[in-house]
Amino acid sequence: MNTIDQKKAVRRIHSCGNNYYKMLDVPHNATEAQILMSFKKMAKKVHPDKNFDPRATETFQALLKAKNVLLDSTMRKEFDQKLRCSYGETRWNRRGNSKRSGGSNGGLDAGRNGGRFSLFKPQWTFIVLIIFVLMAYILSIPSYCLNSSEEVSSKVARPLT
Repeated sequence: MNTIDQKKAVRRIHSCGNNYYKMLDVPHNATEAQILMSFKKMAKKVHPDKNFDPRATETFQALLKAKNVLLDSTMRKEFDQKLRCSYGETRWNRRGNSKRSGGSNGGLDAGRNGGRFSLFKPQWTFIVLIIFVLMAYILSIPSYCLNSSEEVSSKVARPLT
């Protein structure tokens, strides 16, 4: 593996933050075998002996922590609870990962919060505000500043003949 791939692997793991599932690239219902296989695959890319990126050591330690948390059942339950709280229950249900949504409908849980579109906020209000401000600015310009083409042409200096 070349250094560009190694740097991309380190950058990808750091971009996952504290989400151990994303870090190891496994689903929320991954088995121990899937977690171990993914850990070995990622460890080959970011091990400090093979990867000379300055952040390789801390990246490898983060991978180790992710593997240890996801393999221990009590730590994994605590992590899942923390993850649910940080994402909010509606997002968790949208992915089809909770018991309430069951995952059978592809995560389209239309529960009490409105399901997939419950977090939608219209952006048109911002556009209306911009239009309002521009109209107020245009209407506040005095009319004597807006010269017509005849007035401009009469004020242009003409060559002396």
